[in-house]
This record gives sequence, C-alpha cells and structure tokens, in this order.
Amino acid sequence: MKKYSLLFACATAILVMFAANVSAQRAGGKGYNAANRNYNPATVETIKGTVIEMNTTGAWGLHVTVKTEKETINVHLGPEWFLKDKIIISKGDTITAVGSRINQNGSDVIIAKSVQKNETLVVLRDDTGVPKWSGRGNRWK
Repeated sequence: MKKYSLLFACATAILVMFAANVSAQRAGGKGYNAANRNYNPATVETIKGTVIEMNTTGAWGLHVTVKTEKETINVHLGPEWFLKDKIIISKGDTITAVGSRINQNGSDVIIAKSVQKNETLVVLRDDTGVPKWSGRGNRWK
C-alpha cells in the first residue's frame, strides 16, 4: 500500500510540474504572429509622417505606409477590428507611431506599439510587444 501511495504522490507531483510549465508558455493564439515575435524593445523609435498607402492583410491586420522627412516605411498597426472604434486613419493623414524597427523580408518595418492622429492616441502593444488584442486580461483595453 505504501508503494502505491508513494507512486501516486510522485505521479501527481510530475503532473503538477508539467501543467505549470505548459501554462507558462506564450500562447500562439489570435493576435500572436511572426511580427509580434520579432518585436524588439531595444529598437523602439518614434516616427511622424503622412500616410501614403493603406493595406489590410489577413492575420497581420492593418499596415500603413508612412512618408517621413527621411524615409518611406511600412508600419504594422494591428487588426482592423481592434482599431476601428478607436481611431480612423486615412490616406493623407499625419500620424505619429512609436514602435520597434525590424527587418522583415529584406525591408525595414515598424511594428507599432502606439499610433497617434491629432489628439487620439491608441496603445496597440505593451512594452514587450504583446498585442493588446490578445491574451488574458488584455482584450479590449
């Protein structure tokens, strides 16, 4: 009987440790994609310019091409459904974006942490790049 009790206790301990390890893993669910994994807090910068093009792509969401004083760069904002009630961005608008500059497929892009148009500021990601539209406790903030 003692042998089975010890075996049961060991098996339970292993299952608890495994469950804790699995729950600590970052989810790959809605809103978490290759662009978010590449977000680098060390490369965060602020850009300001005019929106010259807008694109909506499947899982990646809304992208805007911004012409600044020194360059033209693609800015990844987030899902259109997340942005639609918070900010309206149109071609010709002047925006300020804060985000991580990364190289994606041979071109520099900004993964936006926040975007501002006039007085409207929308925070899109936390300081580590996790989207506000994904994960427990972040949705709809």
